[in-house]
Amino acid sequence: MTGELVLQKALMQADRGDTSGAEATLRSLLSTTPAGALRVRAMIVLGDLLHTHDVHEARRVLTDALATIEQLGDTDDLLNAEAERARELLASQ
Repeated sequence: MTGELVLQKALMQADRGDTSGAEATLRSLLSTTPAGALRVRAMIVLGDLLHTHDVHEARRVLTDALATIEQLGDTDDLLNAEAERARELLASQ
């Protein structure tokens, strides 16, 4: 299964209320995905899920995602929107 499909699986799990399954799927994806847009998107989704029950881990994941975006440099509109979501979550903690 491609990384994009694994991310979609995690999103479907989260939509169905299986947050622990979604977190496990995202962590598995992150363990095998190099720095890039897919990794950033997975980190921000994971941070969003963690935000409800593990604020400290959510902060770490979201901060790492924003740092990765900075390292990537030239980003597209999707990553810019994801970065904005990460900043909103961090500001609400």
